[in-house]
Amino acid sequence: MVQNKDDFSALIQAFIENDERRINALLLQLYDRLEMYLRVVYDCDTELAKDIVQTVMKRVIKKINDDAIRDSKSLLSYCMISCKNQFFHLVKDENQRRMQTVELDEQLVPDHEHALHHLLSKERMRILNDCIQGLNELNRRLIEFLLAQPDASNSEIEQQFQLSYASARTRKTRIIQALHDCYLQYSKK
Repeated sequence: MVQNKDDFSALIQAFIENDERRINALLLQLYDRLEMYLRVVYDCDTELAKDIVQTVMKRVIKKINDDAIRDSKSLLSYCMISCKNQFFHLVKDENQRRMQTVELDEQLVPDHEHALHHLLSKERMRILNDCIQGLNELNRRLIEFLLAQPDASNSEIEQQFQLSYASARTRKTRIIQALHDCYLQYSKK
């Protein structure tokens, strides 16, 4: 009688009989089958598929040894579901890690008050200079003052440029926004 290629009940029987040669041969077939399943159905990377199958099979072998798997005819199905769940668990963890990284990156991106510090890196200086040249004279002098004194308060700006507090604050915010927009246009080129 020909054995169904989806029937790995012989593996459980091999464990019961403690037939290491048969156990190893059947486990190798099962490993290959599960790895191929992950790669084909879920487009899983080969190395990741091997790691997932290894993790799942450790649990499955322990369950087989503990007689926790009773329906030997559905062993392959049980293993496939376990591999799928492990794969999705890893994908979910990776997505959460990425989201935390994005949240951290967003925290590191300065708000308008601190945008000048962010723009001062060497690789951005050329773009920043080009953007500054596009400003009118008062705005250019104001931003050059802020670049020279990045921690200048709005009241210092008010005194230096004979502006009201509200006007100094608004002008500073608008200039920073204009430079930000200019920088984004350059980065899209």
